[in-house]
Amino acid sequence: MMKFSKPALSPQRLIELMGQRGLPLAAPGDLEVARHALRRIGYFRLSGFMIPFVHAAGALRHQFKAGATISHIVDLHDFDAGLRTLCMEALGHIEVAIRVSTCDHLARTHGPHWPLSSKPFKPGQHAPNLKALADSVHFDLDRQQPRGKSNDRPTFLERYYAKYTHPSTRMPPGWMVAECSTFRTWAFLFDALMASEQKQISDAWRFPSGKRIDHAILGSWLHSLSILRNRCAHHSRIIHKAFPFPPSAPKDPSVASLMTGSRTDLRTLIVVMVLLIRSIDAASTWPRKLFKFFEGHVTRVDINAAVGFRAQGLADWRSDPLWSV
Repeated sequence: MMKFSKPALSPQRLIELMGQRGLPLAAPGDLEVARHALRRIGYFRLSGFMIPFVHAAGALRHQFKAGATISHIVDLHDFDAGLRTLCMEALGHIEVAIRVSTCDHLARTHGPHWPLSSKPFKPGQHAPNLKALADSVHFDLDRQQPRGKSNDRPTFLERYYAKYTHPSTRMPPGWMVAECSTFRTWAFLFDALMASEQKQISDAWRFPSGKRIDHAILGSWLHSLSILRNRCAHHSRIIHKAFPFPPSAPKDPSVASLMTGSRTDLRTLIVVMVLLIRSIDAASTWPRKLFKFFEGHVTRVDINAAVGFRAQGLADWRSDPLWSV
């Protein structure tokens, strides 16, 4: 049984440690970059962005590779931060759109208070999903009453709870629930619905060819994107990273070639976001905005390696066919 024994080190001691491991910090400019990075980022977080610049094994394990600089490490951190912001922009549009397509179908088919009905759900899936939806609107299912302080709830919920007191409609309607639920909630809810419901919801989602995105594919993509969304929301590193629950590859000929080989990299999730964004708005400028963001960092960051284009066998990220979708 091993006991943790590493002490907390001062900024100066951390700078000395990086220097001992081969990172050049003698120049005043490099030293100031390092000090500023430790103040605004912290060593432990920064260490995740050191990985591409450090020997992973052998006699030089933990030593920096030749040519590595503190500016390279900080540039990689800032690239990751900017990319997370862009991903959150796309994920926000996707989240709102999946709320709308799911809630609109269920409300029209099963009534405004569809969360209370078990009919749309697979056997055994209604109760846990109802609880998640009820929690999102501060509703106590056991007491059939709102819980918590009124100032903790959105104004529209407070007005609803004050006005509608009949037991059968005490919990807010689905479209109010939709405004309060998370991306993860909707990803899990979609998976919990009967296949017949999923198919009708997926009718609102199309590939660039106009063909419907298969409901099983859509469900897989939502699950995968919920992981990315969680990492972005919690400021976790998304570059040089493998993602669990790789998204299923589409069979539609117009896009099948975009997702071949390993699908655990960020580049694959970018493909998914581009396809869903195009389904929401064919004229969306988000893909172009992403391209320009990459262009702005191409001299400071190895984008092919950081995002996963190289893992797809591409010589250069600019040649990826995803940009022509």
